[in-house]
Amino acid sequence: DGNIIGDLLSLGTITIIRPTYRLETSSPVLYETPSILLRNITGILMQANVGDPLNLSWQWQAASQSDQDYHAQLVWISNQGELLASTSAAPLTPGYSSSQWQMGDIWTGHARLYVPGSLSADSYSVAIQLIDEDGDNISGPHIIQDMKVNEPERILQQPEFTYPSDAKWNNGIELLGYSIDTSTNAVELIWKTDKILDSSMRLFVQVFAENNLLAVSDGIPVNYTRPTTSWSTSEYIITHHSFELGLSSYQLHIGWYDPLTSERVPLENGSDTLLISP
Repeated sequence: DGNIIGDLLSLGTITIIRPTYRLETSSPVLYETPSILLRNITGILMQANVGDPLNLSWQWQAASQSDQDYHAQLVWISNQGELLASTSAAPLTPGYSSSQWQMGDIWTGHARLYVPGSLSADSYSVAIQLIDEDGDNISGPHIIQDMKVNEPERILQQPEFTYPSDAKWNNGIELLGYSIDTSTNAVELIWKTDKILDSSMRLFVQVFAENNLLAVSDGIPVNYTRPTTSWSTSEYIITHHSFELGLSSYQLHIGWYDPLTSERVPLENGSDTLLISP
């Protein structure tokens, strides 16, 4: 059952040291700054939808000793050379910052970044940019490859709803209003965001009678087709939730959480759940 049986037995101490030789590579330098060289990067797609994850693997080399903890981000550049969107900045090697590297070291890191939800359907150049610990660019973006980006049909006019709401979560998601049809036991929620979201959050709608949980709707919005990473600040998102029990006498608990940590996103009022009733 996974329960611990017996006492903990210490087998000794292991000391982890640096390797006695450096990794050699024949990979050409793709991107160069005075402190850091990019030797290789994989995981950038040729075609993607807004909000899609990009599971990157990149290889960096310390060109000099530095006390900076560098991060990197991807940027999307139009055919006219205009920088239109960027990802959040990710550490080069999570858990082992670049300030601990020694000159000549070669390290492989991994990052999950998302195609920005603000992009329109078009072809772009995808570039990489190094960021210092103050958030400043080390140099201009370096183009890696082209990407064709697709976007979903967006709702740009505010939909109608029965009940207005001013609920707002700390990550920028807002519930503008909702409608409840007690004849079909269906709930319609109208959402918006004032920030580009760089995490794919899960939405939950729970039906409670007093303190008893009776039913749950849980998942990526719009039947898993509109992850929060695909949302634009100019559009409205409508989610529908149907239940097999009457909603007229129950309370609905609504919220967002990170599926990787199960941690709920707080609302601006400090609560982690919005309560509404028909």
